[in-house]
Amino acid sequence: KDKILALAKKEMNEKLNAVTDFKDVGISLFRSFPRLSVSIIDLSITGKDEFRNDTLISAKSIDVALDLMKAINGTYDILNIGLNTPRIHAIVHENGAANWNITKPEPETKPTKESEPLSLKLRKYSIENGYIEYNNELGKMRTEIVNLNHSGSGDFTSDAFTLTTETTADAITFVNGNIAYLNKVATKIDLDLGIDNKAHKYTF
Repeated sequence: KDKILALAKKEMNEKLNAVTDFKDVGISLFRSFPRLSVSIIDLSITGKDEFRNDTLISAKSIDVALDLMKAINGTYDILNIGLNTPRIHAIVHENGAANWNITKPEPETKPTKESEPLSLKLRKYSIENGYIEYNNELGKMRTEIVNLNHSGSGDFTSDAFTLTTETTADAITFVNGNIAYLNKVATKIDLDLGIDNKAHKYTF
């Protein structure tokens, strides 16, 4: 646990230009056995400079499933990601600055294998009880999604695969200019999306 806790803090500090914090890391062998389940508990990411008072994301937990045997040997392949009760506030100021541009530029020198301990071999992701607000001051556009539940599954390691998604939301609001095109509309969407990364082709 101490190694994974140190690894999570190290990766966040190295990759993000933001104020990051989380309460604890939980580890379980039973939640997604035979995979190793790791939870980052009470996560918050807040911007800097002009976004220093704006929390980009907070979440009760982010649950990650890892390949157990590889994790024991020090290699961390991420297979599943789940966000539990996330609150996401995406903001674009009138000057065009966006608060989600927080990743640091990659170093010019090629990193060694030891400095890249995380690998994404995603098969499934999910959002439970989410709240998302998008406020574009430049484009005079605002979107709010209340109690979002969304899941997607597919072989993200393949060049071509089908992404199967299920989505529900209690209330979606979309305002452009002074016109509310959607006002607290309950929504349910089941969607299969064909993804061909080589051909850059996406089929609904």
